[in-house]
Amino acid sequence: MEYQNTNQKTWLTPDDVEQEYGFKKANQAIMRSNRKIPYHKVGGYVRYSREELDSWIRSHSVPVLEEQQEVLSWNLQMKSIKLYMI
Repeated sequence: MEYQNTNQKTWLTPDDVEQEYGFKKANQAIMRSNRKIPYHKVGGYVRYSREELDSWIRSHSVPVLEEQQEVLSWNLQMKSIKLYMI
């Protein structure tokens, strides 16, 4: 469940991102220079879209151990099927 606050700003400064998301400004700069985090330059100032940041964070989730085991099991099954077919 995602909390939606209608009073939240749509565009965030690096200070806002550090305070709300916990990404240090120095790390943000590194991620920006490596094109690892979505951002915008507006009049020479860095701004982050809250919506894009939330989506970016969700896209980098790591599956829980049970899901990883299911994927590994499926991959092993597929490899054994391929070996059987050879």
